[in-house]
Amino acid sequence: MAPDEGQKRIDNISEQLQAKIRGLQSVSTFLAGFAFTVLGLEIGRLWGDGSIPFWIFFSIPLMLFAVVLYIYAVMKLTGLAMPKPFRVEDERNRELSDAGFREQASSTPSELRQLKDEMVFYWRWLTILATCLVAGSLLVMLFPVTTAFSPDLLRYTTFVSSIVSVLLAVSYCAYIRKRWPKRLQHHTN
Repeated sequence: MAPDEGQKRIDNISEQLQAKIRGLQSVSTFLAGFAFTVLGLEIGRLWGDGSIPFWIFFSIPLMLFAVVLYIYAVMKLTGLAMPKPFRVEDERNRELSDAGFREQASSTPSELRQLKDEMVFYWRWLTILATCLVAGSLLVMLFPVTTAFSPDLLRYTTFVSSIVSVLLAVSYCAYIRKRWPKRLQHHTN
């Protein structure tokens, strides 16, 4: 097999992988929109005139946590969908010459494996986890338990638990960012 033919196959695989990443990015965006919609409904129920479900102080924070994870998943998958020369995190490669740009435009099999692993990692630990949190939030809202607690107390408890939830979600995203090792460098030192 000629070297050019081998590189064409690698480039074809790269295009397929990029299409998969863009698909997962679209799914994450759709799920984030769904979570925002349900969150709006839950907040409307919290401030409505009717009875307030007792578990709303748990349901809304779960949904907020999920929304933060979806947003971060979309950001990370968008970064992976960038063309290879623009993904390099090395400051020295900001101003590539035409030759350097062409050299970095092609991927190696190890770089594609790394990209696939990163895609699966973000999908699993951000989007799938967020979807489980949304499901948990919806299940909690289905419990037919109302309370005699004051609506103001439930609103305050929900507000405080929501702030804690968002802080935990941001901390989790920071943990995920540190947990994934730096992307393979696409150049030789």
